[in-house]
Parts: sequence; structure tokens; C-alpha cells
Amino acid sequence: MKIRSVDHFVITTKDLAACLHFYVDILGMEHRMDGAQHVLKFGKQKINLHTTIGEFMPYATNAGYGCQDFCLVASGDIYAIKQELESAGLELIEGVTEQAGASGVMDSIYLYDPDGNLVEIAVYRNEKEQALARLMHELEIGRKSGETEGWLSVDEVEEHFRIRAEEEGLQSVTGK
Repeated sequence: MKIRSVDHFVITTKDLAACLHFYVDILGMEHRMDGAQHVLKFGKQKINLHTTIGEFMPYATNAGYGCQDFCLVASGDIYAIKQELESAGLELIEGVTEQAGASGVMDSIYLYDPDGNLVEIAVYRNEKEQALARLMHELEIGRKSGETEGWLSVDEVEEHFRIRAEEEGLQSVTGK
């Protein structure tokens, strides 16, 4: 036997509306019904939702609320994702950290869903793009803190990154 991938897993939720808001409205998953079963669809995977312990048979021996710990892989800039989650009023447990994923190095952030499940959101690294994104993030932190004395002007730095991105065949991280 050779296991190929994960198809789905189950979350038991105390508050379906809050759960759907988190996973659908904030994380962008699609809510579907499969008979009486609430399903969150994303990519080629899904999360089945149970609204009570033992709602569907068979179920895990120690099923419960808030006992899951899993990683969701996202696309895009991890710093933009972090800002989007914070703008939505979510408290992050841990900021951007380097982790060893199943397919390589990734940058991750951690937060709890409404039931207390630990949700890791990760972006696999394309090292060049992530390095540029980190530098731009540091530049933005410098702008906000006012610690830019002695630095190049923002326009000079952005132009430098734009040229480097073009030379590397990357999309510009400055948006210009």
C-alpha cells in the first residue's frame, strides 16, 4: 500500500455560523451541503463539519471541540496574508515563522479558529520571491516606525527592487 494524499478531515464545531464565517468569509473556502453534512471545499480537499460529537458514524474515539491542529497551504505573499487576517480582527498566535513542510521550506502563521483548533496557514517558499517580500515588509515596518534615517528614499528602494525583480524574471513586489 502507498498513501497518496489527504482527501478530508473532520472538525466538530459548537457554533456553525462562526465556523462558516471563519473558513468561508475569511479563508475563502466554499461551503457545500452533502446531504445533511456541511462541507468546506478548497482545492482538491475538503473539511467535513460536525455540529455535535458523534453526529455521523463512524466517528473518532476522542472526538471533541477544538482538538485539531492542522496546516493549510495558501498561495500568495505570507506577509499580505498575515495583514489580511489581522485586518479581519483575528489574533495571531505566532507571526511569520520558517517551517519544514511536507514539500519543502514554508513560511507559516498560526491562529485559532472559533472552536479553538490550531490552524497553521503556510506559503511554500520560492526563495527569491519570499526574500523580496520580506525586504519589502521590513521597508514597510521602517516606514511605519519612522526608523528610516540614513536609508535610501522609499522610491529609490522600490526602484531597486523593481529592477532586481525584472532581472530575476519575477513579478514586481512593489506593484509598479
